[in-house]
Amino acid sequence: ALSAAVLPMTASARERSGTAVIETPQGTATVERTVTGESGTRTVDQTTTLDDGRTITRNGTTSCDRAAQSCTGTHTVTGPNGGGRTSETNRARTETGSTFSRDTQFSDGTTRAVDRTTTRTGEDTRVIDRTVTDRTGETRNQTATVTGPRTRPPARPRRR
Repeated sequence: ALSAAVLPMTASARERSGTAVIETPQGTATVERTVTGESGTRTVDQTTTLDDGRTITRNGTTSCDRAAQSCTGTHTVTGPNGGGRTSETNRARTETGSTFSRDTQFSDGTTRAVDRTTTRTGEDTRVIDRTVTDRTGETRNQTATVTGPRTRPPARPRRR
């Protein structure tokens, strides 16, 4: 079972930060996170400190262009043993659906790529084509047809 104690969060129009202490069966982790946002760009800086003093860091920036209906991002994660990865992501809406791609480079030099295209083929029907190239260079293709209305999570209350 997980338990967490969230300490007070500071907030401004452009920055939010806070600390959480998380208890797991493996021990306690302290998470410090700062999120800043301005003019279509959001940056997250997070450090998790484990019981033994080792840290996991996550830094990322995502920029969105509402007019072009697209977003790009770069995210870096460094694990407690020094290994890590950097990912570049791109998402865009199209006239008939959307596209998504993520290219990840790992600290050992290997890469992984994901490309996905979603196409609306009817009012409540979408076809999703996904191609994954794993770290060994093997490529898998997946296609799914999804029917039924698209469900969205409930809207979050707007901040004032």
